[in-house]
Amino acid sequence: MQQAVTTQSAVSPPRSGGPRPARAWLLLLLPFVIAAGALGLRLQGIDWDGGNFYHPDERSIYLRVDCMYRTLTDAPGWEACANRDFPLDQPGFPSITTFFDKDASPLNPHWFPLGTIVIYLLVGVRFLLEAVMDQVRLQDLASAGRTIAAFVDAGSVLLLYFLGKRLFSRPVGLLASGLLALAVINIQLTHFYRPESFVVLLALGAFWWMLNVLERGRLRDHLGLGLLIGTTFAFRGSSVPMLVPLAITYGVVAWRAWQPGGRVALLPVVRRAALAAGVALAAFAVLQPYALLDFYKYVGDLAWETSIARVAGQVPYTVQYVGTTRTGLYELQQTAVWALGLPLGVVAWAGLGLSVLRGVRRPRTAEWLLLSWVLVLVLVIVPFFEVKFLRYIAPALPVMVLLGSRWLIEAHSWARARSSVLTRAVLAGIAVVVLATGFYALAFVNSYRLDHPGVQASAWMNANAQAGSVVLTDNHWDEGFGGLGGFSVSQLPMYEGDTLAKAQRVASDVAGADYIMAYSNRPWGSIARLPERYPYSAAYYRALFSGELGYELVQAFARYPTLLGVSFVHDPFTRAGLPEPAVLPGIEPSALALDLG
Repeated sequence: MQQAVTTQSAVSPPRSGGPRPARAWLLLLLPFVIAAGALGLRLQGIDWDGGNFYHPDERSIYLRVDCMYRTLTDAPGWEACANRDFPLDQPGFPSITTFFDKDASPLNPHWFPLGTIVIYLLVGVRFLLEAVMDQVRLQDLASAGRTIAAFVDAGSVLLLYFLGKRLFSRPVGLLASGLLALAVINIQLTHFYRPESFVVLLALGAFWWMLNVLERGRLRDHLGLGLLIGTTFAFRGSSVPMLVPLAITYGVVAWRAWQPGGRVALLPVVRRAALAAGVALAAFAVLQPYALLDFYKYVGDLAWETSIARVAGQVPYTVQYVGTTRTGLYELQQTAVWALGLPLGVVAWAGLGLSVLRGVRRPRTAEWLLLSWVLVLVLVIVPFFEVKFLRYIAPALPVMVLLGSRWLIEAHSWARARSSVLTRAVLAGIAVVVLATGFYALAFVNSYRLDHPGVQASAWMNANAQAGSVVLTDNHWDEGFGGLGGFSVSQLPMYEGDTLAKAQRVASDVAGADYIMAYSNRPWGSIARLPERYPYSAAYYRALFSGELGYELVQAFARYPTLLGVSFVHDPFTRAGLPEPAVLPGIEPSALALDLG
C-alpha cells in the first residue's frame, strides 16, 4: 500500500481578486441546492403511518422517550410505564448517586438494541416542545424524530459532495451527491427515527477526519476523529466495521513515522492516537453512559441482536429469511433493484468492483479507507447473517454511489480523449442513470400521498362490513389494524409452532369467521414456503388462496411507487408457492407495471 494520500485536483488560473463569475457562484451553490432538494424529498410524507406507529422499533423508541420524560419530570402516569418494568427507578432528575445506580436511574433505558442517544436526543426535543405546546403527543415526537433524520441525511448528501470532491473531483462529488439525494433507500430510512441516518453522516465525517490525520496529523485532527468514532458507536454499537479503516489510518501514520527520515516521530503519533482513543471513549460514555454502567445488559442485548441476525427464524419476524442463500446474490438483487433502483444499483456495485480492482493494481490509501469499510460490511453481512434487512447494508450504499459516480466521470474523461460520439454516448448514459433514479424517487415519494394500506383497510371494513362481524386478523407478530372496535376481532396464531391443537383452533376460527384480514404478506409469504416447519399452516394457506375454504378476496390495498402511469410492483405469491389472484379488487392496474420481483 502506498504511504502517501493522493488526491486529484484541477489546475486553476490565479484569482484576479474581482467578483466571482456567475458559473463560479453556481458551482459554489449547487451542492447546497442538491442538499435542499434532498431535504424536500425526505420531508414528504413524514406522517406516512397516519399516527399509527407501524414501525416496531420507532414505536418502542417513542414509548421509551415518553416514559423517560414522564419519569424525569415526575409527571402523572410515570409509574404505569416506567415502574411496570423497572420498579427500582426513581422519579425526577437523578442525583449523582442515583445517576450511577443502574437500577434506580431514570436515565437508564434498560434497552440497548439501538444507541441510547436516540432516546436522549428525543427526550431533549420533548422538553423543548413542552415549552411551546399545550400537549405533546407521540405523533409530535414522531414528526420531530423523522424531521431530524431528514436533516441529518441531507447533511450526508452535502458531505458526500465534499468527500467526492476531495478524493476525486468536483464533478464526481456533484454527481454522487445528486444521486444520493435521489436514492430511494435513503428517502425511506429517513421516514423512520432510527440510527441509520446518523451513522451514515458520522461515518462520512469520520472518513473526512481520517484524511485529515493522514494529510496533516494535527492534534485537532486526531481529537476530531476520536469524537466522531465514539459518537458513531453511541448511535449504533454494531459499528465495528469502522475500526478497519481506522486501523488502516493509524497503521499508515505509524509506518511513516517508523521510516528513517520520517517527518513525524513515532512517539507523538502514539500519544495522539491514545488521546483520540480517550476522546472516543469519553464521547461514547457521555452519550451512552449505561452501556458502561449497565455493561452486562448492554452486551447481552447486542449479543442477542447479533444472534437474531445470524440465524433466521429464531424470532417470527425473521422467518421470511429462512432458506435465503449466503452467496450475496440476494443482497445484490435487493440493493440494486429496490434500494437504489436500476440502473443506479448496477452502477454502485460495478463501481465497488472496479474500485477494488484498481485499488489492488494501484493502491491508494484514501480509497482503501472507503473500500475496507464497505468490503467488511459486505463480507461480514453476506456470509454470516441469514437475516438480510436492507438497513444492515444501507450505511455502505452512499460510499458505493460515490465509487460508481467516480467511474461514470472517468468514463466521460476517457471518452472525451477519443471521440465526440463516445462522449455523447457516455453523457447519455449518465443522463439515463440520473433521470431513472429521479423518476424512481419521485414515484416513491408520490406513494406517500395515499393513506397507509392498514388505514385504508380499516376504513373499508367500517364502511362495508356489517357491525358485529367476526374478523380474523392474520397479523401474528406483524402490525395491527386500528378502528375495528365495532367488530368481534381475534388473531390467528400463525407463527406458533405447528401442532394438532393449533391446527384445530385455526380450523375452528376460520370456519366461524366472516372476514380474514392480512396486514401484509409476511406471515403467509414466509410460512407457506416452509411446509417442513409449518406443515398444517402451509396447507391452510394453500387451501385459503385456492378458494377451497370458501373465502374470496373482496378487497386489496397497496401503496406502490407510481408516477405518470408507471408503477413499481412486487410479486409476493411466486416465492410463497401460492396461486396469484386473477384480480386484486381495489387496486387499479397502472398503464405500465414494472414487476421488480
